[in-house]
Amino acid sequence: MSAEDRLPGVDKLNDTNWPIWKLQIKTYFEARELWRLCTGEETEPAAPAEGGDVNAYAQQLAKYQVRVARVKSILLQMVSTSQLHVIAQQHLQSPRDMWNELVQTFERPSLSNKLQLHTRLLDIAMEPG
Repeated sequence: MSAEDRLPGVDKLNDTNWPIWKLQIKTYFEARELWRLCTGEETEPAAPAEGGDVNAYAQQLAKYQVRVARVKSILLQMVSTSQLHVIAQQHLQSPRDMWNELVQTFERPSLSNKLQLHTRLLDIAMEPG
């Protein structure tokens, strides 16, 4: 198993650890030059113009597809079963779609999210001194 195929040493995403999980997974993808697939900055290579190098394009496309599959696989494996429904949907085809769905789900200003943040705020205590 190559280093690129190893899963990060990160707890799986559940209903309570989104901020930490997001930071850790983003950093993991950045270190492996995969983050741009999640943001949509890296897209499928364009087909060559007529007379262009078809073999080079085929190689670039194959590399791109492997990278996409790697990110999707990591995301699917790093989300707990109870939360997998968020990204295991037919219409979510790209890493960007999957990442955006996670962000929209876990960062939306729902009442439960607001209550959770309010509870955290109330639990914060100043250290003596």
